[in-house]
Amino acid sequence: MRIIIFDGRCGFCTGAVLFILRHDKRAVFHFAAAEKPAGQRLCQLHNLPGEPGSVVLLDDKGVHLGSEAVLRIAAGLGGVWRMASLLRIVPLKQRDALYRAFARRRYRWFGRRVGCTLPTAATRARFLDS
Repeated sequence: MRIIIFDGRCGFCTGAVLFILRHDKRAVFHFAAAEKPAGQRLCQLHNLPGEPGSVVLLDDKGVHLGSEAVLRIAAGLGGVWRMASLLRIVPLKQRDALYRAFARRRYRWFGRRVGCTLPTAATRARFLDS
């Protein structure tokens, strides 16, 4: 199972989850908001901060953070999204610097939600705390 731990209060992160749900035709990704009990348990289990400052992907190859998580998620969506893997030619240090710069501004640009977005009946099974 591939699990994405995301910031459920971040407007951009919530939008990204909705995007993944729309494009993940094989339904390979499952989700855990970092603020919810399942997300907190996963963070503790993998020695991550209680609410990590970046998206986290847990898969059969391990724990992936930041830009590497994003590229692996895009590749997992298949189709044209796999082309995002070409960005691996950019060294990890530079990719993560860009990722962190974006992450620092995400609340300012996309807002902060009071609570997590509730999954629809059709997607509820893909959220670990629903």
